[in-house]
Amino acid sequence: MPDDCQQEPGKPPVEALERVYTGVAAKARCQREVYTIMGGVTHFLGVQCKYCHLVPDYRAMTHRKQIANWMAAELIPALRKKSSAQVPWCNDCHQSTGKSSAKFLGDPRNPSFASEWMTTHLVEDFETKSGSPLHCKSCHRGNFGTPQFQHKVILSELLPSD
Repeated sequence: MPDDCQQEPGKPPVEALERVYTGVAAKARCQREVYTIMGGVTHFLGVQCKYCHLVPDYRAMTHRKQIANWMAAELIPALRKKSSAQVPWCNDCHQSTGKSSAKFLGDPRNPSFASEWMTTHLVEDFETKSGSPLHCKSCHRGNFGTPQFQHKVILSELLPSD
């Protein structure tokens, strides 16, 4: 794959980052790489930029940008794929349907399908970054079917800490 930030002979200099990015674009080294990363997100989620961004004010924070940045900064680093050393990507959990709904939630949301998908895919295919197995309580505070179980997880303190 070509390096977006590599200076090409006879071409204008690579555009430096216009600002420090956090979340989804945090690892970008130049502005072109930001566009490549964002292009991957739109491709793998099957959505357009305006799904998360306010056009033309792309810098404005939105609820969907908050969630995407939280996933990139907190959730993804806490997990790794068991099958390879590659970093998990949006399409590991999301379907490219244009709705960005998570595969395990169903459309419309279906709790039994969500439980089955998470048990057979998420828990089987992923582990914590230290190699420990995932359990329901790793992210939901309690195991499925117990009073401690919490359905919604967009809280950093619930992520696997190891």
